[in-house]
Amino acid sequence: ERQVLIRSTQLSLLSACAEVFRALIYPFVWSHVYIPVLPSAMLVVLQAPLPYLIGVHESTLAAATAAGYSIPPNAVVVNMDENTV
Repeated sequence: ERQVLIRSTQLSLLSACAEVFRALIYPFVWSHVYIPVLPSAMLVVLQAPLPYLIGVHESTLAAATAAGYSIPPNAVVVNMDENTV
């Protein structure tokens, strides 16, 4: 139960990766916040103090940091473009 943030420049990759993550935890079920592609109007969700699995486009993430939102320090950030965690 962690905050997992998936970032990429490709929207289709965000959705696919989020669905694969949910499939990999079978037989468990992700029962927390699940947003495959975060809309820019919901940037405040990144500050939520609860477990989430969120896919964020790089442009939305840049807008979030410009607006003063930051990624929580204990969040697991998966960068799909650079293949890093």
